Amino acid sequence: MAKVYIFLADGFEEVEGLTVVDLLRRAGIEISMVSISGSKKVTGS
Repeated sequence: MAKVYIFLADGFEEVEGLTVVDLLRRAGIEISMVSISGSKKVTGS
């Protein structure tokens, strides 16, 4: 099974980031969202 890492930074566009996550999950692909800010929490725009 495929696994995809989605890298998110503070200020990311929620629609752009989470639409990709939603579509890939619906396709049965395992998703891991990764913060590149050094914290487990990221803030969208």
